[in-house]
Amino acid sequence: MLEVCVDSLAGVEAAQAAGADRIEFCSVLEVGGVTPTPAVVRDVRQAISIPLIALVRVRAGNFIYSSREKQVMLREMEDLIALGVDGLAIGSMIERGQLDIPFLREARALSNEVQWVHHRAFDEASEPLVALEQLCDLGYHRILTSGGAPTAYLGRDQIAQLVQRSRGRIEILPGGGVSLENGRGLLMETGCNQLHGSFRTEGFPCRVTIQKMHEITSERW
Repeated sequence: MLEVCVDSLAGVEAAQAAGADRIEFCSVLEVGGVTPTPAVVRDVRQAISIPLIALVRVRAGNFIYSSREKQVMLREMEDLIALGVDGLAIGSMIERGQLDIPFLREARALSNEVQWVHHRAFDEASEPLVALEQLCDLGYHRILTSGGAPTAYLGRDQIAQLVQRSRGRIEILPGGGVSLENGRGLLMETGCNQLHGSFRTEGFPCRVTIQKMHEITSERW
């Protein structure tokens, strides 16, 4: 499985044409992504046939949100679910590197019809194995992580630990600096079966790179 992160309708169409298996869609990828507008998500949903995950992040910066910001994000989630997205990528922390369990539980209760992904805010968890168990208990489907390191390849040992501990209860998706140079090694050394990246050249998804990354994720070990 190759998931491509994109922030434009043209980019989404290019990524699907190049072989992406799944899209994570956001706005303003340059700041790590924020919640896309409903109008654009509607167009994206109509334009592609592959699974669509929408990022929900009310602003750039840290992942410690105010009560008002959380209410905004919950409304955004409801709107995105109504638009037919296949999943939502969210994340929220409290002080001391702990997951914001009450908010994550409230979000998860919105729907059993979509996939729930905890994005790379997970990398701020002070005890990632504990955080993994908490997300399993909450019924989340996937964790996007760089293994707590600047890139997924540097964090590959922790990612491998997460895969081993998850025992198939939750998917582990390596993301962060994933490239043609390290993609195959990431899969082989972590035991993961999927990769995440933007694979951009000059701000736009690179068709050749995505095609080659798709070949890597399609190999059988």
